[in-house]
Amino acid sequence: MLNTSNTFNWITLSAIVLSGVYFIYYANAEFARDMNYYIAPLTEQPAVKNKRATLVLDYEGKKRVFAGAILPNMAVSDVLAAAGQVGDFEVLFKPRLIIDGRAENGKKWNIFVNGKEIEEIILERRVRAGDEILAKYE
Repeated sequence: MLNTSNTFNWITLSAIVLSGVYFIYYANAEFARDMNYYIAPLTEQPAVKNKRATLVLDYEGKKRVFAGAILPNMAVSDVLAAAGQVGDFEVLFKPRLIIDGRAENGKKWNIFVNGKEIEEIILERRVRAGDEILAKYE
């Protein structure tokens, strides 16, 4: 003879375990969907692999060199700002460029890309792989 109480307990326990497994699977799938929805836009522009740019800051003969991966649509101003964060100095774009508080005595920061002084606004000039940027205070 079957013990009705024991069989009922096993069926109930099995239903609870299966519900738990389903809930965990569903919650995990929901989490993955949410993560892809919210995180994907933040990671759509990964750094271009093996494509680097170099920045040299030349302040009256004292030079600091920065090199790093570039992001798609990165401008010269973005490179200067990133170097400022890494190098712990302030970069301001007030009518003219101010790096680490230096923009006085009639001197200014001139920006060269691959040896040529850029004429366009540094906020608009896009950086390409292999670019060598020189910010020279003169």
